[in-house]
Amino acid sequence: MEKFNWYCGANTAENLIGFAWDPEHTIYNSCFTNLLETIPHILLLVFGSLILFALLLCRHSEKHAYLLKFPGHDLRWVLYYPLMVMVTFQVGEGILTDLIVNNGLETQPQLYVPACLALLAGIVAIIYTHHMEYWELQHMSWLMLVYWLLALGGPRLNLRTSSNDEEVDSSHMRYILTIVAVIIYALFFILELNVIRTRVFGWCYEPEAFPEDLEKEGMRFLQGYTNLLSTAIFWWMNWLFSLGYKRALELDDLGSLSKVHTTKYNRDKFEEAVGIELKKAEDTGKELNLYKAYLRTYGKRLGVAGIIKLFADTFAFVNPFILSGIILYASQLQYQGSELTNPDVKYMSSYDFIRNGIVLVFLLFLCSYSRALCLQVHYHLVITESGHVKAAIQAAVYDKALRISTYTISGGSMTTGQITNHMSVDAMNILMSFQYLHSAWSLPYQLLGYLVILYSQLGPAALIGFSVFFLVLPLQTVIAKQLGNLQKKSMVHSDSRLKQTNEMLQGMKLIKLYAWEEIFLQVIGEARGKEIWMQVKSTGWRVLMYTLAGSTPLLVTLISYSLYQVLEGKALTPEITFSSLSVFNSMFVPMFMLPQVIQFYVNAVVSTKRLRTFFSAAEIEDGEDGRTLEKVNRLNPGHVPQRDVKANGHESFKKIDADSDGQVYSNPAFETETQNGNLKESNLKFAEDTIDKLRHENGWPVAKISHGSFTWDADASTPTLSDIDLEIPAGKLTIVVGQVGGGKSSFISALLGEMSTVSGSVQWDKSVSNIAYGSQKAWLLNATMEENITFGNKMDRLRYKDTINACSLQPDIDILPAGDQTEIGEKGINLSGGQKQRVSVARTMYSPHSVVILDDPLSALDVHVGAHLFEEGIKGILLKENRTVILVTHQVQYLDQAEKVWKHYMTCHV
Repeated sequence: MEKFNWYCGANTAENLIGFAWDPEHTIYNSCFTNLLETIPHILLLVFGSLILFALLLCRHSEKHAYLLKFPGHDLRWVLYYPLMVMVTFQVGEGILTDLIVNNGLETQPQLYVPACLALLAGIVAIIYTHHMEYWELQHMSWLMLVYWLLALGGPRLNLRTSSNDEEVDSSHMRYILTIVAVIIYALFFILELNVIRTRVFGWCYEPEAFPEDLEKEGMRFLQGYTNLLSTAIFWWMNWLFSLGYKRALELDDLGSLSKVHTTKYNRDKFEEAVGIELKKAEDTGKELNLYKAYLRTYGKRLGVAGIIKLFADTFAFVNPFILSGIILYASQLQYQGSELTNPDVKYMSSYDFIRNGIVLVFLLFLCSYSRALCLQVHYHLVITESGHVKAAIQAAVYDKALRISTYTISGGSMTTGQITNHMSVDAMNILMSFQYLHSAWSLPYQLLGYLVILYSQLGPAALIGFSVFFLVLPLQTVIAKQLGNLQKKSMVHSDSRLKQTNEMLQGMKLIKLYAWEEIFLQVIGEARGKEIWMQVKSTGWRVLMYTLAGSTPLLVTLISYSLYQVLEGKALTPEITFSSLSVFNSMFVPMFMLPQVIQFYVNAVVSTKRLRTFFSAAEIEDGEDGRTLEKVNRLNPGHVPQRDVKANGHESFKKIDADSDGQVYSNPAFETETQNGNLKESNLKFAEDTIDKLRHENGWPVAKISHGSFTWDADASTPTLSDIDLEIPAGKLTIVVGQVGGGKSSFISALLGEMSTVSGSVQWDKSVSNIAYGSQKAWLLNATMEENITFGNKMDRLRYKDTINACSLQPDIDILPAGDQTEIGEKGINLSGGQKQRVSVARTMYSPHSVVILDDPLSALDVHVGAHLFEEGIKGILLKENRTVILVTHQVQYLDQAEKVWKHYMTCHV
């Protein structure tokens, strides 16, 4: 072992001369233990490099951009950061001890060589574990397990050696770094054991399926599918930066979008959370709490972002002390000339190490870089989640608008302008509040931390100067309340403006025909003027708030410096002046941001209240009425199957009997051709056709209302329609007649589930999956006449021609510039009311649906045209196809064509 004595240093007391295998020359000899400490690092450098080189040659063709993470991936990469910092400190401590403490003596490689090898081994370990996950070779982890175990033994031996050395104690930097090394290496060893447990042996571990995102064609968005370092510094996006440098980027260059960033995914998560809170609100009788829905959906990632923000803000408190230490170090070095408080030591103390100028400069860089890295990760998380919540709110508002009760819109409780603002302004306000969510506690935390630092440097003068902030805060609170009130008023005027603008756009042709442009311009201008005036007032308050925020730090600095000499009786030294000045400058950012954050939160609170009202609004009933369920089993031998129906109102699940008389039919063909209770596959179609024929011949009800009472307003005390009992026979014509305003259209809406059910139920045959509905007010798509009639269904020329003739549309088509290819609707040729109505009826006739509901289609037609449509269309096409027709009309001459006439004294006759 004496040949390694150069490693110890010629002039050191602990060397390898006269080495013997006894405790005095081994575990109590720091040179020997430091020599042993190099062995695991050398082994990893040699074997790790060889394995990587060999695998790179074998797998050079296996190239992909993604990486599938092993268990503990994120924690491993987080630990690499303190590991590299710790090893760098060990290198610095060894070199400084060799240069300063042992000044004039021969160099001692044992002080810094193990740390240098550990630094190189740490770099190899990072590369090794990255490729282990990239190649998905879990057996590579055996080498890392051995390395961490052996690396843990080196610092552990050094601790044993130090415990026997009276010159080494906890005040020395080497002792502290050795304890930190033991902890870090032990954590790495545990993580490696977990990888072997899960990926090698598969104990208590369920392998995850290959991500769906990576199966998408052109998937280039790899956020979450790279290592943590690449994710944090966006290294995986280098391909995009390089491409953008060469040419302008196009949308196709970005490839597919990850599932977690799609609108549907975020909408579903948000709607699920809102649904849970809505149920809680109904059970407790309280209002909907959207804040809990935000927390339930986005709380986890936002919580992680908050922890990272806490680290970033804490790093900012260290810089003033480091700056003060650098200035003090330079001053003492110039006037005193000694860098050590106690020159007669074996190793450098932690105090001397931390106050060294080179170490302080490195710490300043490390803290600044760590703070910048944490801030960027925090910003990425909150900005990503803010984009998610905005997309989720916009999609959820759109979904809610489709389900919202008709009375809510028509009754004036809500307007289209409000819905538009919910999707634009309110969603944007929530987005901004998410981006600055943690500023609510971060800014006060920063100000409080800076106050403590200033007090430690300037004493009571800092407290007096800082009191200016407490004088400004009440003013900012008052301004925030004013901004909140103005925001509410501005949104009211904005809703009104958007509503009027929407009405103008919808009726643009009429406005042009009647020359009403100036009238609408004046009305919209007045609404816009009120909105702008609210914005002007808000801007004035903001100017005042920003002025206070910008001038306050300057006043604090001036007052604190002016009172320091008076109260302390001391002159301002450079280290105090420059470090405190950096604190004052740092305080400007939170003070400037505070009013903006207050404004964002005020707007978010207002928008959340508006969204709470919107999401709590009544919806059309979503109860199962049987049409969305699977068809009944038609293979029950010997019996016509009973039709299962689902109650749409308050009644429970019911069944409509196979026959109105309660009779059960038997078909011998079913009995002779069945095996074990099921029809042979060859007889399936025959059975279904037979059942359909029997259904139409016997008039089974396709829909049934039992003791139904309905209302438009769910809170109304009196129902709009009361005590309705009705069965709609399948494959027949049912005519609804009654007085004007008698509730015929409301009856249709109740049948379609558009009204709130007070009592009773609406039931549909399970075989009815879709309904063709022609509303009382005909509407057209901005498309060709052919597209308006086919309405997305497959073109059948013969069926299309019959439908055109039945609705008497051929003469109208002949006079159009391009025939049935002429664009009609708001942006096309303007049709008359009768023409629109016949196009609407033709759309329902052409559809393949078995149930057709027509709400007063004959009112806008001439008598002879209406008679032709009834004879050739309703009777000649719909009823011949055994389709169920529900017709609302005032023309009683067609009553004798109905299957059944039923009278109801409250509302209408059927």
